[in-house]
Amino acid sequence: DQEEIRTGVDQCIQKFLDVARQTECFFLQKRLQLSVQKPDQVVKEDVSELRNELQRKELLVQKHLSKLHHWQQVLDQQKAVLPSSIASFRPGSRVLPSSIASFRPGSRVLHSLLLARKQSPPLLHSLLLTRKQSPPLLHGLL
Repeated sequence: DQEEIRTGVDQCIQKFLDVARQTECFFLQKRLQLSVQKPDQVVKEDVSELRNELQRKELLVQKHLSKLHHWQQVLDQQKAVLPSSIASFRPGSRVLPSSIASFRPGSRVLHSLLLARKQSPPLLHSLLLTRKQSPPLLHGLL
C-alpha cells in the first residue's frame, strides 16, 4: 500500500512538472511573438525594469549613507571624549602615552575606550597596539 501511494505521488509530481514546462513554453512563445510584433514594447519593459533597479539601488545607497553618517557621528563623539595624547597615538609605535599606561578601573578614559570597543572596533584597534604590545590592564579590551 505504501509503495502504491509513493508511485501515485511521483506520477502526480511528474504531471505537474510537465504542465509547468508546457505553461512556461507557452508564455515564452507569446513573449517572442510580442517582441517580433511590437519591439518598442520590449524596450519600454526593459527601460521600466532598469528604472526600478536604479530606484532600488538609490535607496540602498541612501541607507548606506545614513549608516555612514551615524558611524561618523559616533567616531566624532569618541574623538571628543578621548584625551589628545590617545587621539595622537600612532599604531605601531612602541611607546605608549602615559595616560594609556596609567588607566584605573572606573576612569572616564577607560570607560570611553570600552564604549569605543563596543560601538566601533576599528577605532579602538587603530588607537591601541596589538595585545602583545599593550600593558596588562588593556588585555581584556583587545
